[in-house]
Amino acid sequence: MTEAKPDHPRVGVVNCVSEAYEMLRFSSDQIIENAGTDNFDYIVVCWNVTDEVNSYVDSLEDKFKETHPRLKVIKVVHETDESIGFVPNLRKMMNEGFSKAFELNDYGGLTNTDQAFHKNWLLNLVKHIAPDRMITSTLIEVCPQTRHYKGDFGLTEYGKFNQEAFTNYANTIEKPDTLISEEQRHGLFNSPGYMNIESLPYLFPKAMWESSGPWELTLENGTPDVNFFDRGHLAGFKYFMSADSIAYHIGAVERTSKQ
Repeated sequence: MTEAKPDHPRVGVVNCVSEAYEMLRFSSDQIIENAGTDNFDYIVVCWNVTDEVNSYVDSLEDKFKETHPRLKVIKVVHETDESIGFVPNLRKMMNEGFSKAFELNDYGGLTNTDQAFHKNWLLNLVKHIAPDRMITSTLIEVCPQTRHYKGDFGLTEYGKFNQEAFTNYANTIEKPDTLISEEQRHGLFNSPGYMNIESLPYLFPKAMWESSGPWELTLENGTPDVNFFDRGHLAGFKYFMSADSIAYHIGAVERTSKQ
C-alpha cells in the first residue's frame, strides 16, 4: 500500500447509509482498500439501518486491522427528525458526519455508497490539501448531463460492477501529480470554473465548514450542497481537482423522489 508522508495530516471521510448493505459493503471496501493510506477516520452515519448493516459497520475496523492499523471506523447514529422529509434527513446526516469529521480532524469530506474508487484515491487528495483549498477527485458519472467524465460500469455492488472496465478507463484518464484549477475549467455549461471543479468525493478544511456550513436541509433557498460550495468560494477558498484521484458515481440510488 502506498502511504501518506509524515507531513500529511489525518482526515475524516464521511459516508451515510440506511438499508443499502450491499452498496455499503462494496463502497467501504473500495474506500479503504484503495485509499493508499490508513491515516484516516472513516465516519459512517447510520439512519434506520438493518441489523446486517449495523453488524457490518461494527466489524469493519477489525476487518482491516492488519492492513490498515491506523484506520478508525466511527459510527454516528442519526435520529429521525420527524419535522422534515426523507431527503432533508439525509442532508442532516451529512451535516452530522461533517461535524464529527471536524471534531476529530482539520480536514474532512464526503463519499457515497453509490461510488467506486480507483487506486490511491484518498492519498491523491490528501497530498494536495491546504488551509485555503477544497480538493476534489476526478469523477466518472452515469448522468448524461455531467460536467465530468461519462461512463456506466454498473451498480456499485459485488457481482454487479464491472471492475475491469472501470479500472481500464480510470487508467486512461489518470494524470499523475496533476492539479486542475477552477480557471482551467471556466466556462463549461456556462458556469463559473469552481462549479465545474465540484465533484464527489472531496476534502476541505475545517475553516471552510466553520465559515460556510452547515448545509440547509431543504430546497427552499436552492440546492444545499451547491449553496455550501458557493459560500465557501465567496469566503475565499479556492477549488482544485486532482487528476490522479478518480472515482465513479451513479447518483441518488438510495433516495426516494421526496425532497
